[in-house]
Amino acid sequence: WYEHVYLSVSLVAALIVIPAYCSTLIVKLSAARDEAEKANQAKSVFLASVSHELKTPLTAIIGYGTLMLETKLPEHQRHMIETSVSAGRHLLHLINQLLEFAKSDSHRSEKSLQRFRLTDLMTDVRNILVLSAEQKGLEIQLQAEPLADRLVTGQVDSLRNILLNLTSNAIKFSDKGKILIHCGYMDTSAVPTLWFAVSDQGPGIAAEHHHRIFEVFEQASDSIKENYGGTGLGLAICRHLARQMGGDVTVDSALGQGSTFRVECPVELAAETASEAPVIDNLLRILSLADSRSPCTIKSGSSRQSAPDILHIDCIGRDPLDLLAGISLENFDAAIIDESVANRMQNNAEFWALFRHSRLAPVLLSDVQTPSLEEIRLRASFASIIPASPTFESLRSAAKIGCSFSGSPVQSATLNDDEQIQTSFQPCKILVADDNRTNQMVLDTILSNAGHEVVIAQDGEEALSCMEAQRFDIAFLDVNMPRLGGVEAAKIWRAMENPRHRLPLIALTAGSTSETEQKCLRAGMDMRLNKPVEATELLRIIAEVVPSRHAQQEMGVVEDIQGKVAPIIPARNQSPLQPALAKEQIDYLQSIGGDDFLQAVLEGYLEDTSAVLAQFRMSVEQNNVKDFRFHAHAFKSSAGNIGARTLFDFCAILEVIPEAEFANRAQLHLQKVEEQVEQINSEIRTILRDQSPSRNILNG
Repeated sequence: WYEHVYLSVSLVAALIVIPAYCSTLIVKLSAARDEAEKANQAKSVFLASVSHELKTPLTAIIGYGTLMLETKLPEHQRHMIETSVSAGRHLLHLINQLLEFAKSDSHRSEKSLQRFRLTDLMTDVRNILVLSAEQKGLEIQLQAEPLADRLVTGQVDSLRNILLNLTSNAIKFSDKGKILIHCGYMDTSAVPTLWFAVSDQGPGIAAEHHHRIFEVFEQASDSIKENYGGTGLGLAICRHLARQMGGDVTVDSALGQGSTFRVECPVELAAETASEAPVIDNLLRILSLADSRSPCTIKSGSSRQSAPDILHIDCIGRDPLDLLAGISLENFDAAIIDESVANRMQNNAEFWALFRHSRLAPVLLSDVQTPSLEEIRLRASFASIIPASPTFESLRSAAKIGCSFSGSPVQSATLNDDEQIQTSFQPCKILVADDNRTNQMVLDTILSNAGHEVVIAQDGEEALSCMEAQRFDIAFLDVNMPRLGGVEAAKIWRAMENPRHRLPLIALTAGSTSETEQKCLRAGMDMRLNKPVEATELLRIIAEVVPSRHAQQEMGVVEDIQGKVAPIIPARNQSPLQPALAKEQIDYLQSIGGDDFLQAVLEGYLEDTSAVLAQFRMSVEQNNVKDFRFHAHAFKSSAGNIGARTLFDFCAILEVIPEAEFANRAQLHLQKVEEQVEQINSEIRTILRDQSPSRNILNG
């Protein structure tokens, strides 16, 4: 140190400066962390508000649209409403996706796997965008390879987003012609892979710009942006979603020749249940048009399959349009048209209009492996293309694909009355608590139309009053309501209700996070239902959750004429009431200090409870909410010591009771506390009485 004075001074200064600098950094980091936490909390509040405000109008759109579909409507009105409901559901998915994207720092979120058919997905997308296409004089045509209607499991929401985006782009960049959506499956690899392609007749994209269009905020050229607008995000999102699923998006295009965007994605084949299988007979009704005297040869893949019923029309030297006169096309499942006939009638609009008006999608019969450009354009008019000698499975699949694309059900024999599945319906009395008038009206309409009796409450306090005054089979509580929310109301009701009749409580919330669900479950709710509410889902939950009256009787419960639930005597299956004191806590106290210690604790509780209960009554009489909360806390502490869990949970709610709740129900809460205290005291006296003989024997 003495020999190196400058170095010594420098080291001492460093020992002073470095810790001071580090402490300054720590303070700054702490401040930055606090600011980040506040910003994150503000973002969460903002997202919750946005979610609620955006989903509330969709409740009316989807809810009323679904109800209208159950009424008798003209076909064109039904189609418009179906399209509106489908678009509303897609908008709901986009809102949820936007919120998930905003909440995720990595821009990756869990995707749910669902069972779906690719042909159904294509039909939904066409129905949503058909009006936009017709406004520009465009036609959207669907085509699927044989067996493309198989049931698979995959991320259908992401696939729908991609297909909607690509088809919307095709409409935007096209001024004439047709938009073709083509799909199929590739089974050559170990994992089945679906593919679909969207082709347009727009301006096309130069080869050197193929990579650029998938970049964020990029378009093929400045002229494209000036003429068509857009942000340059759509294709980037499509490729991002496809690669998240293990697939990709590619483009095949040249200037002046239109564009084809192709998506490939691995999926899993799913086994069909009886309810999921499309309704179709083995006996297919086929209309065949060919330049031959006999129909195509159909290879049967199974001895159980019946040969299709084929009406063959020989078109050699005759006009197919004249031959179809007087034939009811609506009676057929599929129309198979030979390629030679299709070529002759390619420009005959009246011929193709017959099939369109009859909602019978034509299927092309062709063995051409490498079609020419003209043949490709011709093929775009067909729902599917099958070989000259198709198998029964491919023919059957083509019929289902055609019916799916045309929007008509496949012809099938109707069930006799004895074969109809009879479903039992039990009308229920239902409480709906929601502060939004639109939600009230939609839920009331759905439930009333289903035959249920509905009572509406504006908030949690009104809901509690209704549940106290009336008997309900199930209650739906909105999580966010003024004065008292659904979560708080559920906590209070679970502490108050008769354990012999547990009321199912369902949370209604626009927030679809796991945190919201856990909060609802901890409050005693049975499940969470996301808004906007689907009618079928709502009615299904009621049927599953509400126990039938027959089941109640088997459990030893009947309903008397006054609407109260009373036990049947004898009731073998009836479970006893939950004891006021937890046995494990009593055993624990006894293990600490023996019988004398347990006796001292219990006797001390009896003395303290008497004094606290008197003060508790006084706080109610004096309308003093602060004292009420204080004494509720005292009750909670003493109840926890002796294992009085029901009283502990109830007082945990009362110690933070809102002033409005105290003003309206303080007397009722006092009565409930007095009942629980009396039950606890009775069990304590029984324990002390049982201990007395053993203590006398030991003393003797």
